[in-house]
Amino acid sequence: MLRLAADAAGEVPVRRSGPAIGAICLGAAFWLCMASAPSVQAAGGRDVVTHKCSGCHDLRRLCRGLDLKDEKNWAATIARMVEKRGAKLSPQDQLAAYNYLIRQTSKSVPFCK
Repeated sequence: MLRLAADAAGEVPVRRSGPAIGAICLGAAFWLCMASAPSVQAAGGRDVVTHKCSGCHDLRRLCRGLDLKDEKNWAATIARMVEKRGAKLSPQDQLAAYNYLIRQTSKSVPFCK
């Protein structure tokens, strides 16, 4: 499950009124995002990765990760970049990048060819 990092104001996107409520809200938010058109999701995630991630990384580094990392690894990587490396990604950007990266391989992404 994707664990989103706090935003610039230190707010975590899910209110913690109880473990069950938080899980339900996060699950509902995830499925709502998944229900939107795949091409819109891909474009948003691709834009985040190519414009924001490339500010610190050569995109070839991401290409290597595409064939090695699974959903859990990408969630941890994105959270680490935001929490410890100062990546300026909103919770929406984090989710868009995550959804994009977990569905790609180095052969499917134009900047990896």
